[in-house]
Amino acid sequence: RDVERSRGLGDVYKRQHLQPDVGGDPYPSTQAFFCVTWEYEMSPGNRDIYTRLIDQQGVITTPNATPVDNSAADTSKPSISKSNHTQDWLISFASKPLGSPWNQNVNARRVTWNGNLAGTSVVIANGSQIESNPSSSSPASIDGSLYWMVAYERESVTGEYNIHCRVVDSAGVRGAPLNLSMEEDPLAAIYDKGNAEIDSDGCLLYTSDAAD
Repeated sequence: RDVERSRGLGDVYKRQHLQPDVGGDPYPSTQAFFCVTWEYEMSPGNRDIYTRLIDQQGVITTPNATPVDNSAADTSKPSISKSNHTQDWLISFASKPLGSPWNQNVNARRVTWNGNLAGTSVVIANGSQIESNPSSSSPASIDGSLYWMVAYERESVTGEYNIHCRVVDSAGVRGAPLNLSMEEDPLAAIYDKGNAEIDSDGCLLYTSDAAD
């Protein structure tokens, strides 16, 4: 199934569609879908994030691709929750502000089970250093509320990359970012960490990363 080329993105054959990621829905019904997200190159240096739903038969259920973020910023590397806990997925992505070639942030936005966007984009990290390569967890259900966590790489002031994370709920971000690399081993924080992956079984959160 050619997700991106079947309506909704204009003259798509001349443009790039990259970095796809897929989230599922465990709801025991035919009204449970897969959510596909990817980056779409509008022009050099201007990529946007889109999403569409697909049912269990591989049929696209949203008539047009939905822009998760189509701002002037250069957005890339989307990561979607592997599961939506039968409610909402979270899509996190890197965002390079217009006119800021040496800065990159991480934003996120929720998508409902039926493909609608929920709320507005939230800022996960927007420091003066480079933040990139986010990973979105499945939601954890705690006291009746859903919480997601986004892990990402952040460049330190001395040049090495560490893994940070931040909690998100339906109202936005919760608390301050946490440096997982420092929590794991402060002495090892001087080495580059990257390729973080984070997920949840619905109650607890798990992370992994690679170090140089």
